[in-house]
Amino acid sequence: MTDNNKYLHDNEAMIEKFSRIEDSLAAYESPVDLLEGYICDIAAAFQVPYVWLSLVSSPEDPTLISAAQQSVFLSERLNIIEKKLFVKLVGTTTTPLLANTNLKAFYALLPSKNKYFMKSICVAPLSCRGKIIGSFNHADYCPMRYRPEMDYGLLEGLMIRVSRRLTELQGAAGR
Repeated sequence: MTDNNKYLHDNEAMIEKFSRIEDSLAAYESPVDLLEGYICDIAAAFQVPYVWLSLVSSPEDPTLISAAQQSVFLSERLNIIEKKLFVKLVGTTTTPLLANTNLKAFYALLPSKNKYFMKSICVAPLSCRGKIIGSFNHADYCPMRYRPEMDYGLLEGLMIRVSRRLTELQGAAGR
């Protein structure tokens, strides 16, 4: 297989993985199911060793934090972070942030029950009702896994769909 063919094959495989995760979103029936499912799906599809959720301490709907904290699965993979610190680290856009140097600041995103040996991180902002409420964090012990120059377009598109689905589920839960 030539380098070009391998590159195309790898891209097609990656697109297929993102597509399968996107297709699974409709099956989740509650916000917590969605949050748990995303973590499982992304970790399995891409063999990401560390995936967890950070929620800002003042989201639009505080019931989401309460529900996430009650989930046995999420309780091990959940970080509640002050909004001011989150904005300082991640900003206010939905653009994923990738880093493999100067990671110390990102330790603020780690769940209190788990400390991961990470050499690279991808922080994918999560929104609900148009407001950034936190992020899904993907980390690896390999410094080359997430690099700032990488294309994150597929992940950004997926996060838009995850956020849209979360907004739908939150709306349904509020009825």
